[in-house]
Amino acid sequence: MGSTNVRVVSIAEWLVLAIVVLATMTLGVKEETETVPDLEISNISGTMILTTRASMDALALGDYERGAIATINMDSVPIISEGCVNCVNKPTGLQISGNVNLTELIDDAGRLGRIEAELDFKYLREELDNGMIAREWLSIDWNAGDISEHWEVVIAHNPPKWEPEGRYDASFVTDDGNQHSRTGPWIIIEELTENVQNTRGCLPDSFTCSSLTTHEINLTSTFKQATIPVSIQHPNNWEIIEGTPLTNNSPTDIGGIREMIELGGEVNESSPWCISTEEEIIASKSWGIADSSGPIISPMGIWFEAVGLPSSSFTPTSGIWNEVNFQTQDCGSLMDDNGHLRFGISVSK
Repeated sequence: MGSTNVRVVSIAEWLVLAIVVLATMTLGVKEETETVPDLEISNISGTMILTTRASMDALALGDYERGAIATINMDSVPIISEGCVNCVNKPTGLQISGNVNLTELIDDAGRLGRIEAELDFKYLREELDNGMIAREWLSIDWNAGDISEHWEVVIAHNPPKWEPEGRYDASFVTDDGNQHSRTGPWIIIEELTENVQNTRGCLPDSFTCSSLTTHEINLTSTFKQATIPVSIQHPNNWEIIEGTPLTNNSPTDIGGIREMIELGGEVNESSPWCISTEEEIIASKSWGIADSSGPIISPMGIWFEAVGLPSSSFTPTSGIWNEVNFQTQDCGSLMDDNGHLRFGISVSK
């Protein structure tokens, strides 16, 4: 991914896309004169050919050649969280979990392998009474043996984010009953039967895929009538790590996010945010934000909409970007000029 704009990809969204998680509570249908019942996604299944280096790296498959095949079968349920601190309304969202089998894995020695993994993904958002979104949370458990990881992401919108329904409708054109993408990666959406749709197309950074080549993504989304959300415990709280010493060691670049934000010089006095931990700090550094006028980070939005999935987004703001490494946990946080957490990501190894 050459330019800054192309590289501005939320690592959380890339991970979710690569294993195809994150779903919506309603099916994106056109308005009709008759009333239609509310629908929610119940299952996503299909395959994804990881033809790009970015898609392989997103699943920690950097030691293998491009071209691995991810076969997924994921079930989804609506959720509502209990125990959120400072929430006006209880956050709601969905939990989607199931199997992800990776095949056609070829290492440097030409050996063929496979990985059977399990994925559990939770997405929550706090909606205010006026329908605006105040905060969003992502929690991802990727269990694949030696490359297992746990991700926590929080996004705080200030001001709250407006997310109108059908915001990507203009990105698609209807032809012969099917929907085709106007711009960006080639995508086609086909309704197979009532409440079942198939989505085929290309990865967003693939340069050889087109409507005439093999589809890199082939997914089937199944919807059902909306059900009562299942109660879960709210994700871990984020807090300022007081008295954090800056170190000579450079922290690990968490998911490449440092490259997505235009940073200035190092800042000597700043306290990072992280999920509470008793571990000792291995490395810590802070940088000022050089440019806060960057594009909205939501490059996968059109793909999420196509398969019936919502897309979180975040606009970089002025402030300080902090990174801190512990023994078993790495954290990155973007703090605005008032010291408030705007974006945080934690990776537990």
